[in-house]
Amino acid sequence: MKDKYFEHANELLEESQEVLEEGQRDNSRGDAYNLVSVIYSVVLFMLGIVIIFKKIPNRAAVLFIAVGVLVVATIYMFTIPMPTGFSIGSFFGAK
Repeated sequence: MKDKYFEHANELLEESQEVLEEGQRDNSRGDAYNLVSVIYSVVLFMLGIVIIFKKIPNRAAVLFIAVGVLVVATIYMFTIPMPTGFSIGSFFGAK
């Protein structure tokens, strides 16, 4: 009798655990996207200060470091999976 009473509650509990784990994965992915945006900000800062350096080798060094970090951040961004339920069509309003 007790097992029958808690059967529906246990099903809902299992479903809620799955949704919680999915939310935690999406939260981690969102944190990774925020990290990439911070790295892009650092790259923009580095590109902004390139003009301040007087010597060409210093300019070139900062420029190459910024471009290298930009490439690495972009590759990292494309390796992060999209959030659950996201599709390009839904992003632009398609149904």
